[in-house]
Parts: sequence; structure tokens; C-alpha cells
Amino acid sequence: IFFIWFNQNPGKDPDGKPYLSPKKYKWFANHNFRRAVMMAIDRGGLIKGVWFGRAQKLHSIISPANKKWYNPDVRQYAYDPEGARSLLLKEGFSYDAQGKLVDSEGNAVEFDFIVADGSKNSSNMATTFVANMKAIGIGVKLKFMDFGTIISKIDNTFDYDAAMMGLSGGGDPSGGKAIY
Repeated sequence: IFFIWFNQNPGKDPDGKPYLSPKKYKWFANHNFRRAVMMAIDRGGLIKGVWFGRAQKLHSIISPANKKWYNPDVRQYAYDPEGARSLLLKEGFSYDAQGKLVDSEGNAVEFDFIVADGSKNSSNMATTFVANMKAIGIGVKLKFMDFGTIISKIDNTFDYDAAMMGLSGGGDPSGGKAIY
């Protein structure tokens, strides 16, 4: 299972500098911003183009194959880039003349996206994510790095904007409680 998430740590480093710029924290903490991102991810396209049809669209961390823990009633987000754009407009974002998304203070919505280096599938998924975000006006700068560096950033320094990571586990979801 691959996860994409945003840094929403409101804390500060030992020098008093926020882990995340206030404008990005405001975007990432906004539920409808995150919903719009979900709506803009073409997971069907990822299944066809990256996994060659050998994957299944998931709507939670629990696979439908896990009959004991799977909940078919979790919220599901269909691929709907126009709906995503509309939701962002309702949240006070707008588009500039070049079609780039800007927040209510005129800041271009752009962020760095860290991904582990070395997996062709991860690379292809991350590249597709960047293209999906561009389609709704969001600028994403892809940064590949080794797994250990990513773990340090997400668990120690909090020096990142957004990340993607693939994990696997056993049948009982409580086994991943340290991650979630």
C-alpha cells in the first residue's frame, strides 16, 4: 500500500523555526484542500499505467481482501479534477492567468514531494502525482532520496512538505499502529 501525506506538524525546531511555513501549514491542515488533492489523483490511471492492471483501487489502509477489518463504507473519492478545482475555489483559492493555483494571500500553491529513490513503480507513481497536481494548478517539486533520509525527515527533523511511501503489513491493522 502506498501512502501520500502532508506534513501537518505545527511545532518548531530547537531554534524556534516552524517545521513548516505558515502558508503551507494552512493549506495542508485544510480538510478540503486535502480532499481536492484526493479527487485529483487518477488512481485508475495509476493502476493501468504503472501497475498494468495488477492493482486494486483502495479507499483506506485496509484491503477488501481483509474481510475481518475492511469497511466498505469508508469515504471514497472519485477521480474528479474539475470537482477538485471547484472545491479549491470554494475554499478561497483562485487561479492566475497561467492557470496556477494561488491562495487567498496570493501565494502560489507549490510544495516539495519526497519519495524513496530506487523503485521504478514509486518513481512512476510520483511522476503521475506531479502531473495530476499540475492539472489542478498545484506545483509539485519531486525530490528523490534514500529511504533512511526520508525516515529521518518524517520522524526526526520534520523537514519536508509532503511524502509518499509504500508499506506492507499483516492482517491486523493494529500491527501498524506505530506508523499511523
